[in-house]
Amino acid sequence: MASHSVLEAGAAVDATAAAPEDVELLRRLVEIESLSGQETDAVTELCQAMTARGFRVERDAAGNAVGTVGDGPRRVVLLGHIDTVPGRIAVRIDDGVLHGRGAVDAKGPLATFVDRLPPSWRPRARPRRGGWTA
Repeated sequence: MASHSVLEAGAAVDATAAAPEDVELLRRLVEIESLSGQETDAVTELCQAMTARGFRVERDAAGNAVGTVGDGPRRVVLLGHIDTVPGRIAVRIDDGVLHGRGAVDAKGPLATFVDRLPPSWRPRARPRRGGWTA
């Protein structure tokens, strides 16, 4: 049985517990069609969102968005994809649930990475063992 947060497989994310700016980023990403090989507009939106939240942003040779926060000796990689399969699901929020192609797989996780990572990973005031505590 599907939970409240996934009403249509791959098409809904619970928007009731998220901050409005978090939902807005996801809504913008889901509204952009990003079929395989046609992801440029969605990647641009993701890069702009990361830049606004303090990431260092670049695109790799394949056109993927790469965002970096911090510079310590340890690395954590949060990896996702922004392309979707063909077919439209109208972007809407019903009863606190955002529906749309890619909302769960995988634009939802990408938006979560961007919206939730920076506050908890900004360098603190003192270095520890050659790197910043995070």
